[in-house]
Amino acid sequence: MDAVFRFLVENEPLVYILLGLAALFAGRRLWRAWQEWRAAIFGLERQVTFRRLLHAAFQMGGVMMLVLLEFFLASFAAPGSAVVNVVATPTVDVNAVSQTENAAEGAAAPNAALPDETGCQAG
Repeated sequence: MDAVFRFLVENEPLVYILLGLAALFAGRRLWRAWQEWRAAIFGLERQVTFRRLLHAAFQMGGVMMLVLLEFFLASFAAPGSAVVNVVATPTVDVNAVSQTENAAEGAAAPNAALPDETGCQAG
């Protein structure tokens, strides 16, 4: 299972592209089946085209379920497992006071270091 999580997270864009192509083909098939079903006149013809329509709808639903499964696994399940290393994003410490705010108020910054003047040449 760890190898599956790692593969889905590392190849997430490729998986979405492949599922998108599958959705395009399934959507095309669904559209054509719906058009055939609407154009069918006789009873037996309507039954056959309705069966094609249901098959195409289930195919499209299956592709959409795979998209949702990939999203869930790559976004929620894999980062929760110990297999995939998630890089923490740096956050701002809202309680910290910057030294520029203290200097702007006229108070000397307590930890401000003076520049070192050794080795300077006049001129």
